[in-house]
Amino acid sequence: MAKEKRFNDYIVYKPTKKNTGAALSLNMSPEMEAVFVRGAAQKGEHSFDWEKRIVMKWGLSDIGKMLALLEGRTKEVDLFHKTDKGHTTFTVKMGDDPKLPRYFVQMSKQDAATKQVARVGLPISDDEACILTTLLKTAVVRITGW
Repeated sequence: MAKEKRFNDYIVYKPTKKNTGAALSLNMSPEMEAVFVRGAAQKGEHSFDWEKRIVMKWGLSDIGKMLALLEGRTKEVDLFHKTDKGHTTFTVKMGDDPKLPRYFVQMSKQDAATKQVARVGLPISDDEACILTTLLKTAVVRITGW
């Protein structure tokens, strides 16, 4: 049996001096027909709490919505996934202020049993958005086999 190809994660780190930053990791998984998105809160100077990460699995529909935003066809994306364990949201808003990063991401998850909510938020710069666009377009090609 052929070994599955492992794609490298693309990670955006946004630490702050007050340790309130976050990181976002994306990994393409063509065999699972998805892109896995993980958000982690900052837990110290240049360290992030990946053990308590928020995870969302994007299929083609989610990827298409994100590409529409990244290509300027819409100004906001709201993704919502619900499972037996709880629900996860991913929101991206596109801003108009040229002095601020163009995109702001918020990820949250609520545990169904405890009702506890975890959140992370971080800005995405134009150069990071270009890489995300390439990753997502490549994922579409690999998932569909086009």
